[in-house]
Amino acid sequence: MALTSGQIDDVWCGWMKSWSDSHRESSLSKASLRNAVSNIDTWLDDNGSSFDAALPSEVSAVLSTKEKAELLMLIAHKRYEVL
Repeated sequence: MALTSGQIDDVWCGWMKSWSDSHRESSLSKASLRNAVSNIDTWLDDNGSSFDAALPSEVSAVLSTKEKAELLMLIAHKRYEVL
């Protein structure tokens, strides 16, 4: 399910605050960063089936959408050393 505009704003503002708090600088505009959040949300909707198809059928059948998302987050966290 896609994020609402308010949820997109929450993610966007939280990300900007995190960047500011860690003293990182960027030449990107606020609008570009918000569009990135929105586009990633759309990408997740558009590619959910592809992600599900990448899982072994037994895993896909048993895990809930939230559990699959948690697994994806853990892999991204480990791969990119984020959060």
